[in-house]
Amino acid sequence: MSIELSNLTRLEQLIRALAHGRFVSGEELGRALGISRSAIWKHLKSLDSLGLELHSVRGRGYRLATPIELIDRERIQSALRLSNNNTPTIYAPFIVDSTNQFLVERGAAAEGEVCITEFQLSGRGRRGRQWVSPLGSNITLSFAWQFPQGASQLGGLSLAVGVIIAEALEGIGITDIELKWPNDLYYQGKKLGGILIEVSGEHSGPCYAVIGIGLNVKMPKPAAQSIDQACTDIACIKPDASRNAIIAAMLQGLFTQIPVFSDKGLAPFIAAWQQRDALRGKAVVLEMPNQHIQGSVEGIDKEGHLLLKTGEGQKTFAFGEVSIRKKQVHSA
Repeated sequence: MSIELSNLTRLEQLIRALAHGRFVSGEELGRALGISRSAIWKHLKSLDSLGLELHSVRGRGYRLATPIELIDRERIQSALRLSNNNTPTIYAPFIVDSTNQFLVERGAAAEGEVCITEFQLSGRGRRGRQWVSPLGSNITLSFAWQFPQGASQLGGLSLAVGVIIAEALEGIGITDIELKWPNDLYYQGKKLGGILIEVSGEHSGPCYAVIGIGLNVKMPKPAAQSIDQACTDIACIKPDASRNAIIAAMLQGLFTQIPVFSDKGLAPFIAAWQQRDALRGKAVVLEMPNQHIQGSVEGIDKEGHLLLKTGEGQKTFAFGEVSIRKKQVHSA
């Protein structure tokens, strides 16, 4: 999607003026932004491309169909309780190409830094898929860390991050989160969020990882219907959950637990992951680059690899795309 950079400041001001969900007249908006009503209308037309539904009523003005809670960086930082009493660097660009790319471009200088945004122009999930996330509706966050071990030792990182996020959510009353190998968060059989990790550096160490996390908080229905799999959001679990409180809880978990993974690997997280395993015992199809393998999930091993019972016995897989097998219907 293309948005003129020169319009970003005005667009952000406009959205902030409408975020509360109440009607605001075009005249008021023009006065607040210092531009004409016709210019206001031009900017308003951009909201649809950002996933925001706008209502307009003659004589009353404009309002968002649903109020949005915008990111409050100061509130998030003040909620963190870190043992070293350091205040982490949190970048919060209103719109950015990709939070992962933002930190990747900063390189090793970004260790311990965070990037959060209201909207990604080029957000992506696994295997290059687009990550659908309307502005202000969900959480799009990236976290950078440097590990002394090499990239070859980070195979279980996405599983550990899944546990960290699930426990953070449970700590603020968002319960019954499941984890789908290797990097998805689920609730009642529907996708709630995903993890995308990009690693650079030496194979044998040290290396640098940017951990991207996308979490559905209050997904508008049109956006949910555009996704090619069943999905859900935090609002279905805890309708009054605050985006900023969720972000703070996630960051608290990451800053506290990623050093544990760096020191001890996946071992401290395996039991917690197994308790939340969304696939164990289910018949699945594992999609590999050149083949599809059917089997029944038997959990994970100590390296975080998938254990799959196939017609040829138990096999171990380090990567792949897993989907639950649909029951076949046999005609009489």
